Amino acid sequence: MGFHINGSYKIRVTLSEKADTIIKDDLNMFSTFNETKFFNQIIENFGADSKASFTSYCSRQVEEFKESIKDCKIPNEAKKKIFQTLERKIKTQTKEELRSYMDSKYSNTTSKLFRINNKNVSYLQYYSDIEYEADIYGAKINSDDEHNKEYSGVSKYVRCILEEYATLSLIQRVHIIKKKEYDIVNAAILQNKPLQITKKKNSQEFMFYPYKIISDNWGFQEYLTGYSKKKNGPNDEKIASSFSMIRLEENEIKTRAKTRKKLFSEKEIKELEKNILERSPSFLLGEKEKIHVRLTEAGKKLYRTKLNYRPQKDSDSTENEYIFSCTEQQAYVYFFAFGADAEIISPISLRERMKAAYKNAYEHYE
Repeated sequence: MGFHINGSYKIRVTLSEKADTIIKDDLNMFSTFNETKFFNQIIENFGADSKASFTSYCSRQVEEFKESIKDCKIPNEAKKKIFQTLERKIKTQTKEELRSYMDSKYSNTTSKLFRINNKNVSYLQYYSDIEYEADIYGAKINSDDEHNKEYSGVSKYVRCILEEYATLSLIQRVHIIKKKEYDIVNAAILQNKPLQITKKKNSQEFMFYPYKIISDNWGFQEYLTGYSKKKNGPNDEKIASSFSMIRLEENEIKTRAKTRKKLFSEKEIKELEKNILERSPSFLLGEKEKIHVRLTEAGKKLYRTKLNYRPQKDSDSTENEYIFSCTEQQAYVYFFAFGADAEIISPISLRERMKAAYKNAYEHYE
């Protein structure tokens, strides 16, 4: 019992302009997927947990609420009425959201035709809750076999999954697309096991001792933080490091055997926490140093309003010269977009790096 899927395993889904734009942006960001694989990844990793899976979603919401008030001293009869009212409200609200996803009155929509992979075909064909959701997605298709009933509406169901995906924050979407990577990393952290990370782009291998997955200070990305050691490097050369969860690939990560009870000493944890607090998870690599910058009035305004990756100004800064204690990389990433409104005074290495980058960009326009 489940959705009817045609013999070619292809379905056509209509997406709102917003959903189409966000999914295209994500597709470009992850870059290792084509569109068909990307759609299948969303269905596989998010379908069962999404609001589109109406029956199980509503049931989970009610059960979570029951768990949250289980120790409250409320008479059983009153609790029963509360649960019944809550369940009706959740179902009504969720149906309204799903119907808004399927509303065909959008001024701009895009039609997508793609092939469902075998794993998702099996999931959709055996999606038994459709029996209770036919009023949302589609009617039963005539079948003489009561045990093999099929329902129309698979395109509507998939559309609801994709539309809801597009309403989520970037970090939530990364959790969906990178589910396997998160599972590997979280299991290693829980089991206190090191990871071998191989970055194929530059053929570098690291033994990585995972500590926590932490969001950057601006809530844009999550980073796997910990200590790393290059393969064949000195045994005691462990440095505070981080990897963007967006950039980690399943085939780059391997869990290694546990070598000791604890991956970190108390001293290492304190030092790592200090580095995370001072540098943010984004810029753990590299040493902090004093960065001196001269800003124009427009540059000062930019500094006040451009929050992403912004280093904190030191107290010994002056009106004409801002001083920062951060890594060169953070200063480079942040101030590069300022152009003529920011001049790096020191260190000389960063000044020369900026100069070379701007010169290279200028030469494209000559």
